[in-house]
Amino acid sequence: MKFSIKAGKLQPNTAAAALFVCTDACPCGQNGVDEVVAALCAQTADEQRFVGSQVWHNGSLQALAVLRLQDTDYAAVQKAVAEAAAWAAKQPQLAVDVSALDAAAAATVVEVLTIALAQAGYRFDGLKKEAKPAA
Repeated sequence: MKFSIKAGKLQPNTAAAALFVCTDACPCGQNGVDEVVAALCAQTADEQRFVGSQVWHNGSLQALAVLRLQDTDYAAVQKAVAEAAAWAAKQPQLAVDVSALDAAAAATVVEVLTIALAQAGYRFDGLKKEAKPAA
């Protein structure tokens, strides 16, 4: 997986899957982003903090997702990031936009998301034996 983080505004029409991270205090729908991202952000509710979708762009589907955090303390971010990390681990390339967050919250999200991505992609195959064909 190729992973990149951008402090500025992420353009939704990049080749990589785009994950936009925002909070209830500054939802990404108010930051002048693409209308598809704003619509995804509006779909997040109290129970559903992560929304992923695919949009048609330049002849192919592009994955877009929004993770909307209620709180930016470490424990709350760890809880919220699990579903987003499972989605992100399935993407061949990932770009994360944390521009809607302040510096401290962005650093926390990047740290927790990086750990969660490593855990989502980890597979214990070290002691796995190859199955013998049936005779």
